[in-house]
Amino acid sequence: MVLISCPFAVICPAQSGQRGPQLQSPTPESAPLMENPGFEAKLSSWDAKGWLGGEANAISEAAHQGAAGLRLIHDSGNSPASFASGYFRVKPGKKYETRFWARTVSGQGIAVYLGFYNKTRGLLNIKAYGNENRLAIPPSTKEFREFALQGLALEEAAFVRIWIYSSAAAQVVADFDDFSLIELPPTP
Repeated sequence: MVLISCPFAVICPAQSGQRGPQLQSPTPESAPLMENPGFEAKLSSWDAKGWLGGEANAISEAAHQGAAGLRLIHDSGNSPASFASGYFRVKPGKKYETRFWARTVSGQGIAVYLGFYNKTRGLLNIKAYGNENRLAIPPSTKEFREFALQGLALEEAAFVRIWIYSSAAAQVVADFDDFSLIELPPTP
């Protein structure tokens, strides 16, 4: 676990007796982040069931720092592929941000989404609604670079999830590491 001291809330595991992760304000002594943000525990706490037509592996060659990072290979050309974090509780009307390190090893066509969901886990922000929180990883990013993606929790929002997606036509190899997810402080 990474310890930080910061003035904003971070996403952390659920307290005993609660369902799902909860937001807590960090203290200098303890500032829990999302579980397994750097893939040191392989794919634990991440959902790879949607990564079809390729491979999802936590390997040392994909690490930005630490012992492992996530390498996603999508080479089928037949079906889209998705890889996602767990669901984290949010407060409607608040802004959230994910930060992560990524690089494109080869090919193109991969993006990171910050998806907000209602209480029945229906996705609220999609391209058709014009409120999609999407950040494409440029194919020219051959060295690790830090990226940040923000999104607003709509009034119906109960959860947020980090989602990595590659379209059916894409053929890409990309590495990801060191994710974080925070609630941003209000802007003055």
